[in-house]
Order: sequence, then structure tokens, then C-alpha cells
Amino acid sequence: MKIFDLEQQIMQCWDVVTDLELVKDETADALRHIYQLKFEKLFETFESVCAEYHAARREKKPAKMHSFQDNTYYPDKWVVLRWPSGACKLLVSWGNDPLLDGKGQLSDVITRVEEYGEGLIFHDASGSEYCVFALRYGLSAVTEDVYDEIEHQVELLSAVTNWLEMDWNDHVGQPWLRTYDGSQ
Repeated sequence: MKIFDLEQQIMQCWDVVTDLELVKDETADALRHIYQLKFEKLFETFESVCAEYHAARREKKPAKMHSFQDNTYYPDKWVVLRWPSGACKLLVSWGNDPLLDGKGQLSDVITRVEEYGEGLIFHDASGSEYCVFALRYGLSAVTEDVYDEIEHQVELLSAVTNWLEMDWNDHVGQPWLRTYDGSQ
């Protein structure tokens, strides 16, 4: 189970509070209040467990602390870059954690995007997944430096792009692009 699945299940259970608002009597009001308190406590526990989990991963595996699995990433900042062939890649960074020391990464070519709760999951050609949130769209200090080196080769897509309706395979059949550092 992924952490987003767990969070979504917690949020769905919280709907019982909304359902109880439909019933107008003292017992329903009392139940609504009790469940509201229980779900608030549950979510506090969830957030605490997430914090402990991340702290433990930092101590155990500093190189992978931005990933719950080897191919699933949760960047702090992200943008989508499009090359002239139409191929798009994510430029992401983890800069809010001092142990990560502002690391950045360029994904492989994006193959598809799916909605996932409040966020999106970008899938790339290497099989990696990037779980992102719209409010975190933008360049960080680290990715600004990378972007400055390649901005003449790429287009930085707007934050208001409808990612779910894009044709992520419109580059197929185009000459393969190399990234700014020469790798594929």
C-alpha cells in the first residue's frame, strides 16, 4: 500500500461526519462531534507516523530518503520541460530537507499522468513515478541553475497546463533527444 492510498482511506472515513450532518437530532450531533475528534486524532497520528518514517529513512538510507520505493519519488518542487521534438520531462528537486542538500533530478521522458487524490502521478519511460502537487510547481534554487543551462533547448510549461489531457507520446517517431548532460 502506498502512503497516498492510506491518506485517501482516512479522508474517506472522515465522510461519516458529513453524513451525520444530514441527521438533525441531539444523538447525531453528539456522534458527529465524537467522530470529528476521533478523525482529527487519527490524522495527527498519521502525520506523526509519516514524520517518524521519514526520519528513520534518513538515518538508514540518506541516498533514497526522497523515495518510498526505488522508483517512486515525492519531490518538493517540480516543473515540466518540453523539448522541440515534443518529448517532456520532469525537472524535480528536494530542497526542503537539509540532508538532501538541495538535490535535483531530470526524469526520463514522461509517458502518462494520472490523477491521484489531491495530486498527480507522472510516469516516465524508465518506470519511475513522481507524485506531485500543483501548489509545489516551480523551480527551486537548484533546478533554476539546471534550467539556466538548458533553457535555450526547452520550453518550460505553464503551471496551469491541463496535465491529464496532454498527449505524452506526441514525440514518438522523433529523433531521440539527449539531455543537457549528454545522457539519454
